[in-house]
Amino acid sequence: MGLIERLIDASRVNQAARSKYPNDPLKFEESELELFDLLNELKALPTLSQNDQALELKSLQSLSKNQAVHTFIELLNHPNLDIAFVTISVFSELVDDDEDEEGEGESVGSN
Repeated sequence: MGLIERLIDASRVNQAARSKYPNDPLKFEESELELFDLLNELKALPTLSQNDQALELKSLQSLSKNQAVHTFIELLNHPNLDIAFVTISVFSELVDDDEDEEGEGESVGSN
């Protein structure tokens, strides 16, 4: 199972635990830690080898893109702000990596 698939599953488990035990954070603490860890793994995606990146992208393509996007939107609105902030950080890392590569290409072409 790919990282994104695991993230989607962990999000579902966390939502279910939060719904079942809304007043008992200890009951959903473990699932939130899992979400946090998976998001941090995803944040490191740009640093992975090209083979590992290709595997994760293939995993994403095999999923419904709407499902993955929906999960990320839910995580941006997560009641635990640490989860929402690390989700923003994931997007930032993915975008920053692309911008660095584009910037390098532009500076070479402008000489």
